Amino acid sequence: MIFDSGWLFLGAGLVVLAAVVLVPAHDSLEQHRAQSRAMNAQLDVARLRIERYADFIAAVDREEPTVIRRLAAAELNLSDPNRETVLVSVTPNRSDVQRWIEPQPARTPEFTLPNTHLRRLTRNPAVRPWLIAGAGLCVLVGLLPPTRRSRSGGVERSDDADISAASA
Repeated sequence: MIFDSGWLFLGAGLVVLAAVVLVPAHDSLEQHRAQSRAMNAQLDVARLRIERYADFIAAVDREEPTVIRRLAAAELNLSDPNRETVLVSVTPNRSDVQRWIEPQPARTPEFTLPNTHLRRLTRNPAVRPWLIAGAGLCVLVGLLPPTRRSRSGGVERSDDADISAASA
């Protein structure tokens, strides 16, 4: 049995075609996963914010002394006469209440893809059509039937040789 080199062309062509199709799709998938992680982090912060606001409103409704004292000091610039003031703010800071309640903003790592040679080739609009054409040519060459040299030095197709041998 003679090894047919067409299989090598067919395999190489299919691998290049798969890379041209799958690498950009994988990049897009990873980008969407990163966006999904960022959205989930923002959703967690929003849920925490709602929970903290509900707790704050409940504490104000229950008239908890600590919350009422802090609220009066922050919003009305009032202090408890029984306590000694350590630091007095000249201008009232209206964002104190929000600072107590608001959670820290969600921090998500920046999305970056590894910068590989294969990724640069398959994503480059000038090179991508050439990769597809070259891979298609390799697949075509790989699908062509194998040939054998005849005794007279010419090339004959293996199908013709099998047909002529069968008819004789």
